[in-house]
Amino acid sequence: MRWVRVFSVCIMLIFLTSCSAMQSTPEKTIKNLEKSIQQMDFQAMVDCYEPHVAKGIKAISKLTGNIFGIDGEAVFDMIPLLMDIAEAAGSDSYTDAVHKYKELELSIISLEYNEDRTEATAKVDFLIEDNSEGTYFMDLVKTDGKWYLKFN
Repeated sequence: MRWVRVFSVCIMLIFLTSCSAMQSTPEKTIKNLEKSIQQMDFQAMVDCYEPHVAKGIKAISKLTGNIFGIDGEAVFDMIPLLMDIAEAAGSDSYTDAVHKYKELELSIISLEYNEDRTEATAKVDFLIEDNSEGTYFMDLVKTDGKWYLKFN
């Protein structure tokens, strides 16, 4: 019976550890944005923004698609393929831009929270493959326990 208790305690510790590892943070949101840009995953980029903003962008995509008689979400899904086609066709300006962002690095320099820790501003340095660099301030908001980029 003692081994059952030990086993139960071990399972609870694993569960609690994994739950805290999955907890949303401003840093993870910015890291997700960086990864989605590097992979040219536009759906994932949109999902980094506040839900009402992401929903609006997706609605615009659908509306645009309806006007032109195509599925707007399919357009998002086609973008990486279109970039690959442009690269294969030798479209230098487009290809250069894509390659630059595949090497994008975002580094959080500072992170400041409001009093109740529901909003944050991150000072973020960026570096692109061609050594273009700069600093951005990214505003984030915590909604339903998850951190999102604010659209401003």
